[in-house]
Amino acid sequence: MTYSSKMTQLNSECDHDATQSATSRVIGEGGLGVVRAVYDSALGTKVAQKSVIENMPLVDRARALLRKEAQITARLEHPNIIPVYEFGWHSDHSPYFTMKLVQGNRLGDLLSTKDSIEREPEDFEELLRNFVKILEGISFAHGQGIIHGDIKPDNVMVSDDGHVYVIDWGNAVPKHGVVIDKMGGGSPVGSPGYMSPEQAAGDMGAFDERTDIFGLGAILYEMLTGVSPHRPFLNRETLANAISGLVPPPGERTTAHLPPELCQIAMRGMEPAKVDRYPSVVEMKRDVERYLASTSKNCATDDQRSTRKAA
Repeated sequence: MTYSSKMTQLNSECDHDATQSATSRVIGEGGLGVVRAVYDSALGTKVAQKSVIENMPLVDRARALLRKEAQITARLEHPNIIPVYEFGWHSDHSPYFTMKLVQGNRLGDLLSTKDSIEREPEDFEELLRNFVKILEGISFAHGQGIIHGDIKPDNVMVSDDGHVYVIDWGNAVPKHGVVIDKMGGGSPVGSPGYMSPEQAAGDMGAFDERTDIFGLGAILYEMLTGVSPHRPFLNRETLANAISGLVPPPGERTTAHLPPELCQIAMRGMEPAKVDRYPSVVEMKRDVERYLASTSKNCATDDQRSTRKAA
């Protein structure tokens, strides 16, 4: 489906209600919305359906934000970004939109199963290749003028067949244009464990590509250490640390031997000052791919040596 035809569906405000209570189950919930796995009778398949939590305060604002999220996500047709199928209204006139239902796991769950000490080299290489796919999805979004605004492992899905999707574009904002602040000026935006200084300070006017790059560095940091850069709970200490932008080097968070090249990539992505971070996701991706190429070359050399010795 093309972007224009998707937007025709979104703007038509169709009244088809995909939810069938007999098959609906909650698969995720956030501050403003709930995601359910439902059967869409029109498409003949199960989909993920996001709706507003209707009994929350400022529900009209939440509905507007849900529509904005649907419209932004529908613009982003890329293999590593969750596809939107439809925007519509329930029978009680509350809005929803549907997306691909991914059979798999959140990256956050995959990272929590083993820490960096226990991972086999091939497992870690697979993680890095998945990270490259995340970089590709975010780079595409930036090229379309969109900042994700809440990059973290739990906003990445890895399907059972190996596909990677960046999800939850509810905090997404255009690089240039009107910024919609969910909570009011000065409130933190994003997730505590992964917030950049500008997110922690609620300075949405300072958001740009490098805000997402901080989150990407934070994902790589957790891949290396098994922990998020900041504590995952929003309190004064976490907020102060996030605003300062000071993150302990990966080597201080684990006893595992870590590749210095990857530690440098993660820390450059999370520099407190935006000017010191990677200027683009493309450059960050280049460094990760350079590391992957060097490790593959080293493995090939080791295999050749082993073959010669056996001969």
